[in-house]
Amino acid sequence: MPSLVLALLTALALAAPPAAGTPVAAPASASASPGEETIDVSTYPPEQQVRYLLFERKCSKCHSLSMALGSGDTLPRWKRYLAQMSRRPEAGLSEAQGQEILEFLRFYAARRGVE
Repeated sequence: MPSLVLALLTALALAAPPAAGTPVAAPASASASPGEETIDVSTYPPEQQVRYLLFERKCSKCHSLSMALGSGDTLPRWKRYLAQMSRRPEAGLSEAQGQEILEFLRFYAARRGVE
């Protein structure tokens, strides 16, 4: 069953894959600082790495990733924001994708000690 979940997450993240040559994660610390556009997710569990790719691809369409990564927003605020974005056609964000991104942000916040 876990492999089915991982396969589904991978399919969601790769629906429109990043440009050829785009690294999964650039060398950076696991906690983004203001202005940082990528984080090193190589030590994250595989499902979180897939969720990060989805987060990176979807959220960078409209704004910088540092906006979310360095915002210090709480999970309730991220949840409301993702719900808003899923209603915007130009965001191309389904409700299911929003949930996966929220799971990544939850993991990311816990890893940084922010809840």
